[in-house]
Amino acid sequence: MLRLLLITSMLLVGSITAHASEYKDRWSDGSAITLFDNDPDWKYAEARIEQEKKGKYVSFFLEPLNLEEKCKLRLAEEGESKRQIFKVNGQAIQGKVACKQWVNTGGRYYIFYAVTDAGDNFIANEFKKSREVRIEHVLQNFTLSAEGFTVEWNAQSERAL
Repeated sequence: MLRLLLITSMLLVGSITAHASEYKDRWSDGSAITLFDNDPDWKYAEARIEQEKKGKYVSFFLEPLNLEEKCKLRLAEEGESKRQIFKVNGQAIQGKVACKQWVNTGGRYYIFYAVTDAGDNFIANEFKKSREVRIEHVLQNFTLSAEGFTVEWNAQSERAL
């Protein structure tokens, strides 16, 4: 009887945890999105493969539920970036964060990314070798799917600039 109660409790806790978890979408069109289920502050997190003269790298976006929200936590004045450390699968990464405004909606969002080549390489390699990648940032912690990343990373190399 005690064993049955314990198993039932474990199943119930597992289903509650699964219901409150994030919805993670696989990589496609150069990005992956995690939708936050029942989060009071955040709508989604996104990772994108960016390509510039310096090469390819992954940037992260967070969009708050309240799009009218002002930039918070004194991260940076709107449009300006500020150095800030974040973690990828437990590894500290030197980065920058900025609060910006969507052109089409006027809503605000946060973008952050590594500022060193070593950080860029570490992030890309974590997505290449993992099933999921855990991001820890002062604004929000979240997990992104790594499924399909390598295909998208390689496809970015083939796209014309």
